[in-house]
Amino acid sequence: MTAPRFNHPRRVSASSPSRPRLPAWVVAAALLLLVLTPSCSRPLESEYTFNGKKVIVKGGDEHHVVQEKGKTTIEVGSHHVVLTADSISVNGKKSPLPEFDILEIEIAGSDVKIHYKGQGETAGAVSSESRARASLPPPGFTRVDVGKGTGRAFYTVDKGKGSPVSSLKQALRRLGPCFDHGIEDAEGFHDTKGRLAQGTFSATLDGHPVSGVILSVRGRGETVVGVVLDRADRIGQSVRSLLEAVGPKLPRRPVRNGGGEALRWHTAVFPDGTGRVRLPEGWRITSTYQGAVEIAGNRQESVSLGIGIPVALPEAARNPLTGGIMPGAVVGYPQNPADAISAIAPQLAAKTGVRFELRRIIETAPVRSATGGQAAFVLYDALVNGAPRRGLSLIDCSPPSAGWWSFYYSTVAAPPERFSRALPVMMKIWQSWAVNPEVFRQRLRNALRAMQETNRMLTQAAENRMKTFDKGLVDWTEA
Repeated sequence: MTAPRFNHPRRVSASSPSRPRLPAWVVAAALLLLVLTPSCSRPLESEYTFNGKKVIVKGGDEHHVVQEKGKTTIEVGSHHVVLTADSISVNGKKSPLPEFDILEIEIAGSDVKIHYKGQGETAGAVSSESRARASLPPPGFTRVDVGKGTGRAFYTVDKGKGSPVSSLKQALRRLGPCFDHGIEDAEGFHDTKGRLAQGTFSATLDGHPVSGVILSVRGRGETVVGVVLDRADRIGQSVRSLLEAVGPKLPRRPVRNGGGEALRWHTAVFPDGTGRVRLPEGWRITSTYQGAVEIAGNRQESVSLGIGIPVALPEAARNPLTGGIMPGAVVGYPQNPADAISAIAPQLAAKTGVRFELRRIIETAPVRSATGGQAAFVLYDALVNGAPRRGLSLIDCSPPSAGWWSFYYSTVAAPPERFSRALPVMMKIWQSWAVNPEVFRQRLRNALRAMQETNRMLTQAAENRMKTFDKGLVDWTEA
């Protein structure tokens, strides 16, 4: 359907036949004055409705509005604005469409400015050369007080009957216009019961990289979505307190095990005092070392957190006297996390007398690396001592330096038939893991000294066996 074209009203006047004709020089002077005097008439303005919301178009000489099923196109001169249910495209540049009560499209010469108005708030106007920024948080979100600092926390309540996943995606779409370039990277997961979903995202806000965590929890008749974010270089220190601030706003539902029985939780402090973790009854810590921890469940589940292994490049691990690889060395090239599992994991398992065989990679989700290398969540199936296991690992492969690189991983695993039911419990353990910050600094210093000393021994051929080190290299806080 094509809406009528809107033009400036035309003023028509008729000269009275009895009125004397003005001299020609007076008419010429009046015309010159009209040309030189700026017009005081109001710019052209038209108004219509889009999905029940008011849209106002200002400026230009003529407005062409074409409304089709699911799409509205507004043409003003050489400018094109296309609206759909979830996006707005300005002269070919597409971005998410936030919620609004009134949308103003202002044409000013070669510039197009967009204003979103809703619930008493107005977003600043931006040109078609940049992105339409909305206020943070956008309308419909409630801010949570988190005290001093650059971190922010807020939440929204979805009264619809959609799943936590759909509520999470909708919240991300509404948040997108609040950032400089939208949400640049997002990944997450959900449980099979349709009760919760969560993820992480990264963006740029006022020129600063930011990272955030988003949680969507289904309650009775509603879904609550909580969001926390901070600058990327500070989120590691602030995420715990931010989550604690927004946590009371989420529905209080107990995490349940596979049999439906509510679990009882307690805080376990590491024997060496370097960290702590919350565990369900029946789960136990099997080993700890400088903040890293190995945990065993009561139904063949396992959780390994904060494990960092120095890996030698093949040329650095070669014995200059014999030409062979030094015994006991973990050797390989830094690569993408999925390939690194098949190359490095069997070597690590063999050092403890375990046989590891990767069967298939189910899914990967790249994330920002804390070391400047390659990082991703990897879901995979494997055989461990011949028994099938399914694992979800966060793998970070650092860039090489002086013949070395680090293979960092945190993993949750269980038999495939129990994995989906055990995953919420294992992830809650992962999220509760906390390490003394001084431990990370000491681990970095120790690891660096260890690498330099090992490299010296190799180049001088002073030893024929390399000492391996089980020290973490990544200052990472899981959330």
